[in-house]
Amino acid sequence: KEAEEGVPPPPGVPPPPSDVPPPPEGGAMEQDASNFTEAPPPPPADSYPPFKFGCVIGNEDETVTGKRLSLRPGQSLKVGRYPKSHVVLSSLGVSNAHLEFTLLTADGQRLLLPTGGETFLGMKDVSKNGTGLALPGEYEFTKIPTEGYTRIVDGSILCMPFRVRTGQKQILVSVHFGSASLPTSAPALPQRSKPATKASKGAKAATEEPEDEKTEDQDEKSSSSSPPPAKKAKKPAKPEKAVGKTKKGEKPEKADAAKKAKADKTLAKAKKTKRKEPESGSDSSEAAKDKGRAKAKAKKQKRKKSSDDSDSSPERKKAKSEHRKPARKKSPSEDKRRRGRSRDRERRES
Repeated sequence: KEAEEGVPPPPGVPPPPSDVPPPPEGGAMEQDASNFTEAPPPPPADSYPPFKFGCVIGNEDETVTGKRLSLRPGQSLKVGRYPKSHVVLSSLGVSNAHLEFTLLTADGQRLLLPTGGETFLGMKDVSKNGTGLALPGEYEFTKIPTEGYTRIVDGSILCMPFRVRTGQKQILVSVHFGSASLPTSAPALPQRSKPATKASKGAKAATEEPEDEKTEDQDEKSSSSSPPPAKKAKKPAKPEKAVGKTKKGEKPEKADAAKKAKADKTLAKAKKTKRKEPESGSDSSEAAKDKGRAKAKAKKQKRKKSSDDSDSSPERKKAKSEHRKPARKKSPSEDKRRRGRSRDRERRES
């Protein structure tokens, strides 16, 4: 518009060349789109080969069932207690929709469209009581997270439910890739190797004993052939020391006598303090009961006597008299009424 109105361009900007042809009427974008053809749509997921695997389920009644499954991109298989699930479990701890099987990419994302690359089997926990996973060679189950997808390897064992309540049982499900025949035994975790016990150590020692016996026999033979060693002369016996400690100037015989007398005194005291053993049978129990009754009766009498003595004391009597209510004084009107009643009674009698 500025060029049409005759406004010159700003300084430093070269004028447009005069030999450039004008743009086409339809525009540059329409001209480029006319040169390209539409790409064909991708083939459907059913045209790609499915991912085949199988599940071996150890039921609550100790029976084993196997089921063949197949997955395609964008599909999911449900496992739970709902009767219309792809894999139905009967445990009360299993949710109606417990987990879902689906295909994953190498990044761990869900595979929605076929890419032609390598695919992996994964699962997502959608339950309340959780799901445990043990990879091949592991001895314990680990709870899988509820967020995102978890990759499964051939030979993995699933535990449902992970959190068990009273009256519930866990169900183990093993996953096997391919179309080969499924195992007939119930899934179970591998057992850890036990350390060497004492019995095995004893067996090793028993195997080593014959060699030691041979060496001992050889030593005995060699010793029998050699002359016996000369006997050493015995040393004279030393005089025995006194057992008890003696004071200065005191003979050991007197010290022993004092020690013996002290021990006799302690024994006599122990005999005096020692209670007599109760007689065997019901007589001893009846005697003990009579003794207890007599003690209780004596305590009761003593308590009663002490209470009587305390009541008869002058201080107690004084306190009782202070707590008594004073006698009510009669008013003059009551005296008049009493005298009038007595006069009326006399008149009636006369």
